[in-house]
Amino acid sequence: ARISPDLRWVTSIQDKRIHVVEIASGQSGQLLQTQEQAGFPVWAPDSKSLAVEVREGDNTHIGLVSREGGELRRITNQPGHAWPYSFSADGKQLAVAATWD
Repeated sequence: ARISPDLRWVTSIQDKRIHVVEIASGQSGQLLQTQEQAGFPVWAPDSKSLAVEVREGDNTHIGLVSREGGELRRITNQPGHAWPYSFSADGKQLAVAATWD
């Protein structure tokens, strides 16, 4: 689980699904569902989006998705593995760990 920077939201992962829960109300919404494993959610500084790791076959990629859910925008495509780590304070850069072929 990861708490958003504004302390209003928390993520959870259940059966390949990333959920976002509003802490005050307890209301949950499914952020993202993939055919394979998704994980390592990292909040953007404005708490409006997240970077996530998505497994596709033998590779893992990083994508961005809105806190409200919706379509994943994949930002890596190299063969190998990549995991989001943290955003810069202004939200314009993302630190990643990667082992690319």
